[in-house]
Amino acid sequence: MRKNNLLVGAFTMVTLVLTACSNEELPTENPGSNNGNTEVVEGVSTYARFSFKMDGVKHTRATADEEKGVKNIHVYVFANGVFETSTPPNGGVTANSDGVFHSEVMKLTSGQKTILIVANKGNDWYPTPTAGTTLAAFQNQLMELYTTPGRLAHGEAAIARAGEGYKNLQGTDVPADNGFLMSNLLSKSSFTLQPGISQADAERNNYDGLDPANFNHFDISLYRTTAKLQTTYTDADALVYKAVQGNDLSKKVTVGTLKEPKFTVRNLPKQVYLFQHGNTDSPLLTPLYSSTNITSKWADFEVFDEVNTPDLEVVAQAATPNSIYIPENANATPVIGNTSYVLVKGIFEPNRDLVITDVNDDGNYVYGFKGTSDAITIFMYAPAWGSEIYAVPSSVTEESDRLKHGMNTTLKTYLVKSGLKEYIGKDAVTPLFDPNTGKNTYYSIAIGTDDGIYKTCVISKNVQNDDKSGYDKTVVETVKYLQYVNGVTHYRINIQDNSYLENNNLRYSVTRNNLYKVNVKSISGIGYPNEPDVTVDPETPISQQTHMQAHITVEEWKEVNQEADLN
Repeated sequence: MRKNNLLVGAFTMVTLVLTACSNEELPTENPGSNNGNTEVVEGVSTYARFSFKMDGVKHTRATADEEKGVKNIHVYVFANGVFETSTPPNGGVTANSDGVFHSEVMKLTSGQKTILIVANKGNDWYPTPTAGTTLAAFQNQLMELYTTPGRLAHGEAAIARAGEGYKNLQGTDVPADNGFLMSNLLSKSSFTLQPGISQADAERNNYDGLDPANFNHFDISLYRTTAKLQTTYTDADALVYKAVQGNDLSKKVTVGTLKEPKFTVRNLPKQVYLFQHGNTDSPLLTPLYSSTNITSKWADFEVFDEVNTPDLEVVAQAATPNSIYIPENANATPVIGNTSYVLVKGIFEPNRDLVITDVNDDGNYVYGFKGTSDAITIFMYAPAWGSEIYAVPSSVTEESDRLKHGMNTTLKTYLVKSGLKEYIGKDAVTPLFDPNTGKNTYYSIAIGTDDGIYKTCVISKNVQNDDKSGYDKTVVETVKYLQYVNGVTHYRINIQDNSYLENNNLRYSVTRNNLYKVNVKSISGIGYPNEPDVTVDPETPISQQTHMQAHITVEEWKEVNQEADLN
């Protein structure tokens, strides 16, 4: 069954608290104009009416689609940068027989106006403009996103997920009375009202081929304040990791398979604008657009770990996908720490025929899980050694014994790869005499310090000293490896919008009212054993090699199709 998860779907929802910020805090807005006529007398009495469409689709109050339902619409009119009037508190909006919503005819004054629209708002959950409210204060209102139930998007799916606590925060006694929060765009909010238009002319439905704007009748598009994202995979083969083994570059073998993949979205900003912002320099601006507060966690993009877990099933492309709703995110300088990404979590099941559990005295690998169903509790992967997977036999149960076995296997593997297999089994008690130096020699291994996401082992060459009283130790290799417990692994897929060129910072943005369809077409690695591993270097620029390819169509849940290699 399809799951729609609100805002960060899988965080319990969001509480929205609106605050105002100074216009000086933002780049200059470019509101645009819908009818372009600026040579109009200001301040003359006139009438106007506004029609509303969402994504160009007509809807009724009775629609069963919670993503499209319009429950109420509020119109706010500003003149000369100051609030002038609004529709009544109940919305003052009706639907005609075609399902198109219209405001009540409003008595206004002529001239240039900024018209701001909010649909599906609850009862007084954000400040309503009053006499003296400036346009800057209202249009720059922020929605603060928290991990408690709230209302960036409403609907039955959200209510079911958030539980009873949602009813106390969404503004009405009946949760189903609210739909998705919607608004118009600041870039399309400027209108010129003609003077002397009668009420009858403003409310006409037929203009005999004339421009309705000349009668102060304007169509305004509504946009959901969220984006929507789905994650699927092409087919079963897309979750199989195949790699070259040995020297034959034309031959690939199955290293393992990703099982039970689930997803969520990470790096979600804690603030978004009620109305989408943009200017001539960037069509999309968000409150943290120019932020430079880059830390290991990036405080403003902190992951909501306590509830936003990867629990949405990644299904085959042919099936009905699960959805998650997420806020806008755009950054002047996109880096690992501030770009939104899909986190895929699953179980990597190695190919049992290829899991190495030991190296014998002849330097041959022992494939200890071949033909068995024994649980592979812990396995190790060292990228520098290729695609080989190393595990401790299930018969070794004590932690100290498991560690000792794993270290010995690592040392013996190093000796084989270095052409030194004659040193297998040699130690300080039974060293090997080196005729070239005339000294006893052996190799040893010890646990090293962590290196970023990697655990390490340090391998040393031990050569008998000149007075034969002991051994001089020299480090010859530091083996970096990833250790997986019960096969749990994580992948990062950077959300990208390929309507922008690669060198455009908005390539890695999330825009409201877009549908991002992320389709996994293959995996080219085992992934990372721990979730923080995917963002361990937040200041690192986004790597093109890990990008998901995307396509965006304009407006209605705009489809953004992506394919990706999980690496």
